[in-house]
Amino acid sequence: MIIPNNKILRIFGLIVLFVCIISTTAFCQKERNATWILGNPKDGNLLKFKDSLTVSLIDPGIYTAGSNSSISDLEGKLLFYTNSCWVANADYKLMKNGDTINPGELKYGYCTNFSGAPSPGCVITEFPGKKDWYYIFNVDFDIPYFGIDSFAAFAPQRVMYHIVDMTRDSGKGEVILKNQIALYDTLGRASLIACRHANKKDFWLIAPKSHTNCYFVFLVDENGVNKPSLQCLGERWSDLDGQGQAVFSPSGQHYARMNKWNGLNIYDFNDSTGRLSSPRPRIMFNQDTFHVTGLSFSPNSRYLYASPLYKVIQFDMQSSNIEASRIDIAQYDGFRNPYGTVFYLSALAPDGRIYISATSSTYNLHVINMPDCPGKASEIIQHGVTLPGFNFSSIPTQPHYGYPPSNYGCDSTLNGVKEDLTSKRLFDVYPTVTKDKVIIKYNGSHFKENRVVSLTNLAGNQLTYYFSLQTFNDLDLSELSSGIYILQILNKNKVIFQNKLVKIN
Repeated sequence: MIIPNNKILRIFGLIVLFVCIISTTAFCQKERNATWILGNPKDGNLLKFKDSLTVSLIDPGIYTAGSNSSISDLEGKLLFYTNSCWVANADYKLMKNGDTINPGELKYGYCTNFSGAPSPGCVITEFPGKKDWYYIFNVDFDIPYFGIDSFAAFAPQRVMYHIVDMTRDSGKGEVILKNQIALYDTLGRASLIACRHANKKDFWLIAPKSHTNCYFVFLVDENGVNKPSLQCLGERWSDLDGQGQAVFSPSGQHYARMNKWNGLNIYDFNDSTGRLSSPRPRIMFNQDTFHVTGLSFSPNSRYLYASPLYKVIQFDMQSSNIEASRIDIAQYDGFRNPYGTVFYLSALAPDGRIYISATSSTYNLHVINMPDCPGKASEIIQHGVTLPGFNFSSIPTQPHYGYPPSNYGCDSTLNGVKEDLTSKRLFDVYPTVTKDKVIIKYNGSHFKENRVVSLTNLAGNQLTYYFSLQTFNDLDLSELSSGIYILQILNKNKVIFQNKLVKIN
């Protein structure tokens, strides 16, 4: 056990904690994305990102191929999820009034015959100003569209929204308003995405207009879903507007969109005004991709990862030439379980890692362990997560609720001692919200003598702990006052790890 040499008790910490609880700060709300649902009825997967990733076999009741979004409460407990056809509650049962969303071709085509929407096209957000209310946004498919690509069988025609009240049905939730049309137009597929407003209360929603260089941008605030602005910039998208993915950076300063025929398109985004700007030259992938592509930003928003079927590629957003910064960090290794685990949709998880699905039913996800690190130091592990149930290409679409940049120590040397940081995280600290203690797990083989742990509250008051670093280390916080703290691990006065902690009573 690590014993503090100095105990500082401040009421300021309790005040900070109270502010955190009652506000909608990014740090407090990152648990919104703590639970993912993947897979098929009777053969699905529950992924929980509390302290560390746990995976369980469940019966989710609905298919989650393609469109998939979920949301949890501020403690990381699942509230509900949807596949653009049905809404299910935390008991994995159909939510009250959640069975008739999305009338039209989608409902009576894909939803009935294939049990789910064909591509990413839904997202759940909080309802600004309504504590227990939530929005479900989705694109609907109304008019058959048969282009050259058979995977573009339907063109989205509407942005629709539905409202869930979690106080209904004994806390299991009820869809109290549904099938509301926010926009009727020809829209791009697989590209509906939400971004948290700079005020940490409202949201922005982007839906591209198909076959153009235009984007509908919605403000969602306490007044509801506002009329969108139409912003036209960058290069025009072709008529082949099929499978792909769109994503905001966690910082809210970038928006990217990608598919096979139109390549990677990157814009700056102002999360205060909702304006797109500074379109970058389009990046094409030639033979690197098929009809499917995925995108994710790193937690610090510096690196953008593209997953065009056979490769995973990193781009540096700070480069003056983003295309020239390209680094191929993975080539498909041929693994099958039972089908090929090539690369498809991706998502940044609350644990700071990026998870990538395959295009077909498999029992695996790929994982980028340290996405804030450059090049292959980001450490991608192909089929590194084994699932108990099938997953058919699915990854949830969720807004970022403020994931802080991770502290891996990306350099190959620290204080003159070589540490293999490309094969492991240096430290794991958990739980990050605690009443009595945290565990510091050390994953390396150096830095075992005369280490220092520093805890600093938001008033600048510091506690210092001296210890010899072991594989597992208990840090006793039982007599520490409530509040938010910055935990640092130092070696020879150099910070080698940093993380945030919340102490509660």
